[in-house]
Amino acid sequence: MEKNELQDITKAMLDKTGEMHKETSDKLNVLQTNMDKMETELKKNAIPTAKTVRGKLVQALKEKGYGEMLTNTAGTKDYTLNLNAITQPTNFTDGDAPVVLPFREAGVDKTVYAPTLVSDIITWGSTSSNMIDWIERTAKTDASEMRAENAIMKEGDLEYTERSVKVKILSEFMKATNESLKDVDFLAGEINSELLDDMKNLLEIQLMTGDGTGLNLLGIVPQASASDMTGFTGTVDEANEADVLRVALNQIFVAGNGSYQPTYILMHPTDVTRLDLLKIVDGRYIDVPFYDGDTLKLARVPIIQSTRVTLGDYLVGDFKRAKGFLRDPLAIRIWDQNEDDVLYNRSTITANMRLAFRIKNTDKNAFVTGDFAVDKALLETA
Repeated sequence: MEKNELQDITKAMLDKTGEMHKETSDKLNVLQTNMDKMETELKKNAIPTAKTVRGKLVQALKEKGYGEMLTNTAGTKDYTLNLNAITQPTNFTDGDAPVVLPFREAGVDKTVYAPTLVSDIITWGSTSSNMIDWIERTAKTDASEMRAENAIMKEGDLEYTERSVKVKILSEFMKATNESLKDVDFLAGEINSELLDDMKNLLEIQLMTGDGTGLNLLGIVPQASASDMTGFTGTVDEANEADVLRVALNQIFVAGNGSYQPTYILMHPTDVTRLDLLKIVDGRYIDVPFYDGDTLKLARVPIIQSTRVTLGDYLVGDFKRAKGFLRDPLAIRIWDQNEDDVLYNRSTITANMRLAFRIKNTDKNAFVTGDFAVDKALLETA
């Protein structure tokens, strides 16, 4: 190959390399311009500028190896950009210090109420009135008898009394600024949840132990019959909690002449544990109470354990005999015109429900409450 021809080929290759370098430089300038625009927009929107990718890319393009590749007239034109350092979701706000964005786990850590208990096992109905009433037979003279022919009949007699309970109101409210409701995405739902929990807890307390005075409901425990160990006093060796419960169940059966069928036994979890730990002399566990699948039972009556029951106490009953009447179901509402809320840009969130609760007078015998320690001492043989 002649010298002039070789010079022409070399010149053409250098010209081509120069064009490639210029083309690459132009692309880098365009990339730089676009990234500058992006950074400007991020700053305008108060979003931390992510410089990690940009800085690493610019650094790689300025490396010596990349420049040698552009001027190399022989061999491959390939070059690998090493971006391995970009492995974490980091942002750069000022300087070179990275800020790792936290991951927020869903939910709020807080103390919780015990699960609902009585409201799940009683009977429920509805009412369109603010009063529930019923007729109770308060006296009866049974004069029925066998009669001789032409003899006079004896007169029976009945007396009735009207009984009633009023609908009572359960309510609560909370306030929050509209800014906080918008800025804290979980706040509205959390307030609703807290109000619902508070109302359910209050309802449980009222159904269980409300004293009936003033604005309170009259709950089950104040109306239940006291345990009566009569007929079994001093007859049980090594009396335990299971013995006490069995006698209490018998008390209900007898009081209702067989019409009451206990549906549940309510106990504190610690007292249920004591049942599980019962042993005979040689250390073997006693199979009381009995497990029917996952359900704990004694004399075929399910046991429910709950911290809503006072430790050491128990409540046994035919809970179908207790009934609640909903006038207004539990409702959560948001108001923005309460008091001076408009001036403070606040909202008032309310929870409200109306209901009545009753146990008919004769059905109070369908419930028995007692103290394990006292009743075991009564059952124990002298």
